[in-house]
Amino acid sequence: KVDTAEFIESLRERLIYMRELLADDGSIYLHLDQKMSHYAKIIMDEVFGKNFFQNEIIWYYRRYTAISSTFQSLHDTIYWYSKSDKWCFNDQREPYTDTAGKKDSHYKQDEAGRWYRWQKRAGKEPYMIYLNEDGKRVGDVWEIQHINASSKERISYPTQKPEELIERIINTASIRG
Repeated sequence: KVDTAEFIESLRERLIYMRELLADDGSIYLHLDQKMSHYAKIIMDEVFGKNFFQNEIIWYYRRYTAISSTFQSLHDTIYWYSKSDKWCFNDQREPYTDTAGKKDSHYKQDEAGRWYRWQKRAGKEPYMIYLNEDGKRVGDVWEIQHINASSKERISYPTQKPEELIERIINTASIRG
């Protein structure tokens, strides 16, 4: 069993080293289980600075529920910090759901066939907002399925993450050439 104080100090040392290696416009995404993530947030605030905390991302996944005397854990937390006030962020999109966009009663089509709705703001004239053809912006709750025991993707690494999760982070934080 790992001593909590030893783990925290070990994590602090690694994060200091990672911060030194990180490019000035770089970001770091940290995932730990629910037993240690709150300690990690405090260390990340110390090492990177509270002002460089960008998001807490909830990685939500579905699985069969089990009999338990507590709520079943169906999410993990990922902390995103930048090294400076300049970082790379590529907007991520996902398809609209059946109840959003074109099927939403607020949306109409213009003469060119593009879907829009009217946006009203207090004290301002209403204006049109068009649906993005690439889908809706991804928020801070990511529904990405975990890797089940029989998945072809599984390689028996104890903390393996799904490729889709890693791809989203890389696509968000990498400079596109």
